[in-house]
Amino acid sequence: MVTTILALVLSSLNRQIFNAALYKNVLTEQNIYARLPEVVGVMLTGSMQSGMPPFLQNLTATNWQAMLTILLPPGDLKAMTDGTLDQLFAYLNGETDTVAVSLNSLKERLAGPGGSDLILQLLDSQPPCTEKELEKMVSELANGNLLFCKPSDLFLPILVPLFTDLFKAVATQVPDVVTIIPSPSPGILSAGEGPFGSDPITTIRTVRLYIRLSPLLPLTFLLLITLFAVRSLKSWLCWWGIPIFASGIITLCLGILAQPILNMAWAIFVVQRIPPFIPTEITGLGQELSRSIVHALSVPIILQAIILLAIGLTAWIGSTFIKPGMENPKRP
Repeated sequence: MVTTILALVLSSLNRQIFNAALYKNVLTEQNIYARLPEVVGVMLTGSMQSGMPPFLQNLTATNWQAMLTILLPPGDLKAMTDGTLDQLFAYLNGETDTVAVSLNSLKERLAGPGGSDLILQLLDSQPPCTEKELEKMVSELANGNLLFCKPSDLFLPILVPLFTDLFKAVATQVPDVVTIIPSPSPGILSAGEGPFGSDPITTIRTVRLYIRLSPLLPLTFLLLITLFAVRSLKSWLCWWGIPIFASGIITLCLGILAQPILNMAWAIFVVQRIPPFIPTEITGLGQELSRSIVHALSVPIILQAIILLAIGLTAWIGSTFIKPGMENPKRP
């Protein structure tokens, strides 16, 4: 029973946790791509804002939300995130040896109309310009430096193209791709000794191999029971049916209790360790994502547990219909 429960739970988790589709579906269901600019805007206007340049300290959460949406609209952010998740889990599954993020869409928006919209948002959020500040802004722009204040509508048509040209120059310096996990250089990381090797990826892949083989362990125990304890069809149905049914019941309870256990663990272990400067919007979003992931993980476990207990219950009930003498009827 113990090995059956462990094999069922671990095998299900192994298939789900290392599947990029799980996380992409959760992010889409929670509407993260549309909500993220607002949440990040709230975070940036908190205690993190004190270390920013003065012109960024003038930005409100609404300003940040608008600017982030301009730079990375939900569609572009989703495409970038999906591509990164696909590469990350392909790396963990041994299908590739590197993970990179494409910044092409960000560069295009920065150098295009999105850059102009971003400039207007930045300028509109600043205090009004004095004559000296306006002169200094123009001179600094000519030298490739940024200085922000809110000019009058009369000067906007003059200043925005200057900022746009500067943003285009900045966009050319942004790389097309940022490598998160580079390809390993030959000879730097040895394979190591023992079954787990010397690097985390080797360890993960070895553990996953053992998990995939784990269903063989309860099957081996069932075969040993058959060999040493089973003497008839009735006893075979009992010896197999009862432990399989009990394993299914326990696993079903674990799947159903996954959400309450997560809520309890979050309240006891996570909430107490969240720094006070983290906005409640961030912690709330993290809890929602955790709940969605746990729900997605528990559903297959519950379904498999129901199948398992149905098989065990069928065998157990079937054994009750076998009466003494039915298996080995006397010959006339």
